Amino acid sequence: MTEEEPRSPKLQNMAASERQGSATEPSLSEIRKMLINIQSTTSSTLSKNSHLAAELAELKNAFESQKRELSDIKKLDEKTMSLNKTSSEELKQTRKKIND
Repeated sequence: MTEEEPRSPKLQNMAASERQGSATEPSLSEIRKMLINIQSTTSSTLSKNSHLAAELAELKNAFESQKRELSDIKKLDEKTMSLNKTSSEELKQTRKKIND
C-alpha cells in the first residue's frame, strides 16, 4: 500500500487500537494477578474433573453390578416360569386322572 492509497477502515481501526492499547497495557502486578486467577481456576477445574471421574467410575461399577443382578433375576424368573408351567401341566394331568 502506498501513501496515496486510502487506508481501509479496518486498518485504520487496528492502528487506532494499537495506539490506545499501548497506553492501557496492564502492569506486571495485574498480569501476575490474572495468572494466579487462571492458575486457581485451572486447579479448581482439575479437582472437579478428578472428583467427577471418580464418581463416574463408581457409577459404572454400580451399573455393571445392577446389570449382573438384572441378568440373574431374569434367569431366576425364567426358571420360575418354567417350573410354574410344569406345575400347571402336572396339576392338569392330576385333575384329569381324578375326574376319570
